[in-house]
Order: sequence, then structure tokens, then C-alpha cells
Amino acid sequence: MGNQPVNVILNQATRQFWVVNSTAQTVEGTATIEFRDRSGRSLATRVENFRLASDTREQLFDFPILEAKDDLVLIRAVMVAKTGERLAENVTWVNTRRAHDYRALLPLVDGTATVTDTRVSRA
Repeated sequence: MGNQPVNVILNQATRQFWVVNSTAQTVEGTATIEFRDRSGRSLATRVENFRLASDTREQLFDFPILEAKDDLVLIRAVMVAKTGERLAENVTWVNTRRAHDYRALLPLVDGTATVTDTRVSRA
């Protein structure tokens, strides 16, 4: 879920959400994680407070059990500092039944793709 100095990260292998601080300062605030199905319907929202010393990480929670159309869950994570400054915002997705199977994303793609094979000769 992005590569920002302060961030919410989903470990796809363990299905755990983590907050990470790779800055030199302590960071404190709120992480809001929204879960939606492919149609945009809200499935759940988690709001977690965090306080991270410099160069640390902390587990927030395990991925919740959710029922979603096509088993696809879209996830939006927003981190806001105690001061109100937005620290990070990311979007990702998971398939709740078949790990790393994202065929359910295909209907979201608008347009077509053409693949061709052309032989290139040396000049």
C-alpha cells in the first residue's frame, strides 16, 4: 500500500495491517481503513490511533472477515497526524478467498488492449 515515510501497510501473506514510521521523528495520529466491495458499497471501517517512535512499526489489526461481491475487497487507508496533517493515503485490494487472484478487477478496466508481436532486425 504505497511507499511513504509514514504509512499503513497490508502484509498480503499474513493478512495483517501495520503502521510504519521510517522518519527520524515520533509520529502520532489516526489511521482510518475503509473496506468496500467492487461496486463501492461500504463493508466496514476501522479507525485506529497510533503513536510510533522513529524508525518503528506496529501491528494494527488482522484483516477482518468480510463478504464481498466476487470476493474482491477494495481498501483505502488514510493516516492523519494529531496536528491534522494528512500523512499518507493509499488504495489496494485483496481477494478474500483466492490469494493473488485479481481477475475480479477486470470489469473495472475501461477499454481494450491489443498485443502484437513484431520481429526486430539488427540495424
